Amino acid sequence: MSEAEAEKKHLVRIHIDRQTFESPNPTTGAALYELGDVGPHKKLFREVEGNHDDEFIPREDEQVHLKEDDHFYSQKATTIFVNGTPEAWPHRKISYEQAVKLAFLRGQSRFTLGTPEHYAHIPEVVSFDAAGENDIYRNIQVADFNMLNAAMAVMKWKKLCGFYADDMREHHSLYTVATHGLTKEDKA
Repeated sequence: MSEAEAEKKHLVRIHIDRQTFESPNPTTGAALYELGDVGPHKKLFREVEGNHDDEFIPREDEQVHLKEDDHFYSQKATTIFVNGTPEAWPHRKISYEQAVKLAFLRGQSRFTLGTPEHYAHIPEVVSFDAAGENDIYRNIQVADFNMLNAAMAVMKWKKLCGFYADDMREHHSLYTVATHGLTKEDKA
């Protein structure tokens, strides 16, 4: 069997936005977006039988296993803002529980310090705009995050007063739950 015949044997007929294509199997999400000419502001979904949500296919290099005559469709991507952070949301609806998961499984806690000597960074990291009508949905609060934020602020105040050593002299810190990362910026 020639190499071309072997490759053709691994091709699968699929449908993207009602057009028929042949695709290698397995493939990647990025390759499917390219094959179907799915624009940058659209998301791709695989149709799923039964009473289940269709499967979102990320535009990434992870493998996607295909079945003969799989049907895919694209739709305009929706960006929602959770705690002020833009999140791509591939579904038409979002429940309160899903919003809370986005907000707090990837949640962030921030403190920002301004002193008479060092305050120019504040407008870059703190919004002074009037709160919008629906801002409560961007700032869902839970006790453990409030406690963490208060503890971080008190420790920074104690560092400023000389109670603790302050080698980094940061004026802005951001803790992210999902990555367990703490960033420090704006050194005095």
